[in-house]
Amino acid sequence: MDSETEFEIKDPKQIVIDEVLGQALPLIFIVYLSSNNLISLPAEIYYLISFILFRFFDIVKPFPVSYFDKNHKNFFGIIMDDIMAGLYTMLIIYFLSLKF
Repeated sequence: MDSETEFEIKDPKQIVIDEVLGQALPLIFIVYLSSNNLISLPAEIYYLISFILFRFFDIVKPFPVSYFDKNHKNFFGIIMDDIMAGLYTMLIIYFLSLKF
């Protein structure tokens, strides 16, 4: 039995691996930037910004986040929309690291 059948909805809130994967991308990127001294602010500031940005992109769903959410009504779409939100977050974190 799969989670969709068990919980009777497409993206059950009880399953959070997609959120974990999407948020892990920018967090790992921040660790990389921090370990190579490529950020000037404390890493914790970037962690907070990363969380806020990820949630923003996950809720607003700009393209291509919305593409995966709307066109792939299966596990692939559920996971990929969060991964794309994580990639957008990584991009913003990268530009913030250049600015400060």
